[in-house]
Amino acid sequence: MIQIITRDNRRLFHHALMEMHRQRKRVFIDRMHWRLSGKHGP
Repeated sequence: MIQIITRDNRRLFHHALMEMHRQRKRVFIDRMHWRLSGKHGP
């Protein structure tokens, strides 16, 4: 199922969004050793 997340309902999806970002970090940074660039990078 596709769920549309907007600024009005994003609080309902806080846990799912945080988990999504944790998993992305695990795959791309930890496993694939991608480097971040820019303001929020290392």
